[in-house]
Amino acid sequence: MSSPGYIDTHCHLAMHPLVEDVPGVIARARDCGLSRMLVVASDEKSSQDVLDLVERYSSEGLSATVGIHPHDAKSCPGGLPAEIRELAGLPTVAAIGETGLDYYYDHSPREVQRALFREHIVLARD
Repeated sequence: MSSPGYIDTHCHLAMHPLVEDVPGVIARARDCGLSRMLVVASDEKSSQDVLDLVERYSSEGLSATVGIHPHDAKSCPGGLPAEIRELAGLPTVAAIGETGLDYYYDHSPREVQRALFREHIVLARD
């Protein structure tokens, strides 16, 4: 029985500089035994970018996340954007994120981070 290989559960393949050579990155990852990659988003724009990339390389074992990083929570004072909720239902989306709490840098108010994190959890459960 052969091993399924390693899975990268958090990569930023849609960001510079990796996005400049996606086929090369995937090939090098395969050479190291990586069989799947979860490409992580951090805001509305990157969520769409990640989905576009995952669709473009659909045969390569890529899956997507959609979400708002806690640093960017301040950009969503009204809560999780409707676009993120809609994108979360797509078949290429395997997880919700990048999300959580970041009290080290405090780029967004803690109460806003907590509220948005709760919404991410509800969306993931749904």
